[in-house]
This record gives sequence, C-alpha cells and structure tokens, in this order.
Amino acid sequence: MRILYLSDTPVSIKETIDGYNGRGWIESELELLHGEPDLLIGVAYNSKIKLSKRNEKNITFYPIQSSYTFNWKVLNAIPRWLGLYDSRKDICKILKVIDDFNPDIIYLWGTEWFGLNIIGRTNIPIIVHIQGISIPYYAYFLPPNHSTFGLLCNSIYTPISFLKANSFFFQKRRFKKMAERERRNLPYVEYYFGRTAWDCSVTRLLSPNSVYFQLNEVLRNPFYTAKKWNGMSGEVIEIVSTISNAAYKGLDLIYKCAAILYSVSKLKIHWIVCGIDNRSESKKMFKSYYTSNDRVVVDLIGIVSADKLISLLQTSTMYVHPSYIDNSPNSVCEAQYLGVPVIATNVGGVSSLIVDGRTGFLLPANDFCLLAYKILELSADREMAKTLSKNEIQCAEIRHDKHIIKHRFMEVCQYILEHRTFNS
Repeated sequence: MRILYLSDTPVSIKETIDGYNGRGWIESELELLHGEPDLLIGVAYNSKIKLSKRNEKNITFYPIQSSYTFNWKVLNAIPRWLGLYDSRKDICKILKVIDDFNPDIIYLWGTEWFGLNIIGRTNIPIIVHIQGISIPYYAYFLPPNHSTFGLLCNSIYTPISFLKANSFFFQKRRFKKMAERERRNLPYVEYYFGRTAWDCSVTRLLSPNSVYFQLNEVLRNPFYTAKKWNGMSGEVIEIVSTISNAAYKGLDLIYKCAAILYSVSKLKIHWIVCGIDNRSESKKMFKSYYTSNDRVVVDLIGIVSADKLISLLQTSTMYVHPSYIDNSPNSVCEAQYLGVPVIATNVGGVSSLIVDGRTGFLLPANDFCLLAYKILELSADREMAKTLSKNEIQCAEIRHDKHIIKHRFMEVCQYILEHRTFNS
C-alpha cells in the first residue's frame, strides 16, 4: 500500500527558517507507521524555501513551494497584501507529486491550505484528516467587543507584522478565504478522519455524502515516556496554558481572569503561557485587560520544546485552555495524558475530550468569573485534583494508545481500497 501525506507545514525535515513547524504529532504518526510491512509513505508539504525531493528513513519527501512564496523576503508580503492565496500552479505541483509517487491513497492533513483544491482532480481516494474547520473558526475569529476596524488600528502597534501582512487584520482575511475554499471543496470529499462529535457533525453537514471514520491522534513521543503529574505542591498556584498567536485562542480571557483573581484573592498565582511571547500581537491587543503585578503574574514564555512543556506540566497546579473555538486541542490531550487537572472552555469538540467534573472541568467561553472561581476551587481541593488526575490518565491512555491508533488507521485504509463507494 502506498500512502501520500499532504501537509501544510514541514514534517520531519527541519527547514532553515521557522525553527518550529507545529506538527510534532504528524511526525509521531509517521514514526508509528514507519516499518509497517507492505506500506510505503510519501509526504508532500508546503515549503517556504526551495528544496528538492529527498528520501529519509524510507519516507519520500516532496517540498512544494507555493507560487506566492518568494525567496526575496521583501516580496513575501505582496501576495498576502493582494489577497492571493491559491494558484493553479500549486495544484499542478501537487498533481505532479501524485504522478511521481503513484499512491493508492492520498491523506490530506487539514483543510486549511491550498492542498484542499485537489479534491475532484484525481481518481485516487482522498482521506481528509480534520484539524479545525475554517467556516466556524472564521465566525469566532474575534473575541467579544472587538471589531475588524480594531484589528486594523492594532496593527499600528505591530508594524513589522503589518508590513509582512501577518497581522490579525490579514489573518482574518485569510480565514475568510480558507472558509470560501472549504465551501467549494468539502461537498465533494469522500472520506474523513476525525476525533470529536463536533467535527463529525460539521463534516456531515458540509459533506452529506461522505464517510466519516473516527481516528484519535498520536501524541508527541516524549509524552508517552514522561513521568506523570506530581500533584499540587507549594504556596504558589502554577497554571499552564498553551496557545498560539491567534485572536480566538483566548489570551484576553487569561488576562481578564488574572485581573479578577488579583482583586478577589490574596493568593500568589503564576500563569505560564506557552506559544506566544511579549512581542506577540495578542499581547499588544489585549494588554489593557491586565496590569502587571507581583502577586498574579502572567508570563508569556514563547514556544517551548516538548520536554520543556512536560517539565512545566509535571510541577503545575492545573492546565487551563481558554480558546473561543477548537476541535480537539492536542495541548489538552497532552495535559490529560500526564494527569494534570484541566479546565477548558466548552467549545467545538472539547467536550469529546473532557467529561465535566470527571476528567476535567468545562466552562462557557469568555466566562472569566467562573474560570477564576474554578481555579481557586481546584487549587484548594487536593482530593478533587487527584481524582481528576486519575480519571484523566485512564481515559487519555486509552484514547492515545499507539497500537489501537495504528490498527485503526490500517483497517480504514484497507477498507477504503476494498469498498470505495463513488468517484472511482
């Protein structure tokens, strides 16, 4: 069996720019499947630099440089300024890769990039692996009390991002384009891999003739061998969150919650936010919600390695996920696997990961008062925290069992080859 992965970001190959590619879990899945008898894997990915086809560990990699990515950095922003995100040339590049690798199945990882445009352009069966879905994500791009005009004004405080067309203003426009691309292509998708009741429901709505297969994701390898959560210790409440620099990821909720915790409690709280730093647009956009102080500290530490994140989680009091929209955030899954008590907003597919009161707590989005209350309640009740931890570990170890995932993946692929229903 020959399977071709299509990914928006670099996988396994460490490119010379953008040291973090955000796809450690794809690498983990490739490592899981590596060495499977009678299975050959190819990986085509959207590359920001010009590289040649290569083979690593019996996996064939095809870097695809977008037509709207230029080697001269000054020109990189021009296509984004013009709102150009798709090109027929990019589709042709992918089709050339397909011809070269000659796969039995194409495995499209995510709907957010131009790779989705190959739907309907090949007779080879395509499985779309759902990460997020841009159509509902676009609706939640901005938190309450913020406008597109505000995004434009905020760009003044991030001039480099604005000049590079990477600011929130341009991100919102990009999400709109992504949503339009999904509306064009998703009705013609044959097969989906998903993980939550939410992504199952949305794909059934947008692709009523498709077949949906449930498949959990493999976590990053260091989490499988790491020691479990040590339990709460010390006088300082240590909170960990992992978010990206996107307006809908909830930094505003963290700041609002931190502010009210400072006003109602005398406890010392250290809130460690991974994934963004003090230079981020999120920090500049939402800084008015929170005043820095010595008692309730919000620390934006930027992107960290898996090992560093594990170390932070092992000694934390809890993990908080504040997003306004999400499908199945791997950060929540990783925290649960280590047994860290989790509090998360009840959005998208998160309720498929957390049973409220048993494997974590679910809260309404933007309810910073209830979040603050739950933080104080959980930090004061060690027995509750231990019970949550035990239940989380039990659930997460089954959900992310490598052998189960591998067996399910191969089973579905074989089924598709034997029972393809249409467009054959």
